[in-house]
Amino acid sequence: MDPIIGPSGGQEILFFLSARPHIYKDMSESKTYEKFKLLQKEKSLYCNPTLLAGSLETGRAFMIYRNMEPLAYKKYENFMQFQSIYPEFEFVFIGDNGQGDVRA
Repeated sequence: MDPIIGPSGGQEILFFLSARPHIYKDMSESKTYEKFKLLQKEKSLYCNPTLLAGSLETGRAFMIYRNMEPLAYKKYENFMQFQSIYPEFEFVFIGDNGQGDVRA
């Protein structure tokens, strides 16, 4: 994934940290990417973002035990791996704490 020139004139990458797990044949991700494409078509989104998915294990922990900590930790792990690829970038987080965003 190459950075693009965003609305501010600088290089930008847009990505989402999701709690939804990567499952068989990208079933979860494909629905999200369909939404991204629609938003791009409507000019509400200027690029096709990257989606960093959660895991079945952390999703299971949340569903059974209502424990958001594993979701938050998985998002944090995904971010740290992503950030290690693009250390020259600054990051802005926007979350709603629906699935551990504040903890991540």
